[in-house]
Amino acid sequence: MKFWLDLMFGSDIGFMSMMTIISTTIIVSVICCYFVYKVRTAPQPEEE
Repeated sequence: MKFWLDLMFGSDIGFMSMMTIISTTIIVSVICCYFVYKVRTAPQPEEE
């Protein structure tokens, strides 16, 4: 565990890498949640 903490937060490159991964995960989650919201609140198509 100490190795991973040193790798992630021991240098600026590791810290920026972790921030990039966390930011990307947050952005993908927001887009997925928005997609699910839009699908669930969309009006149902009328069948003819």
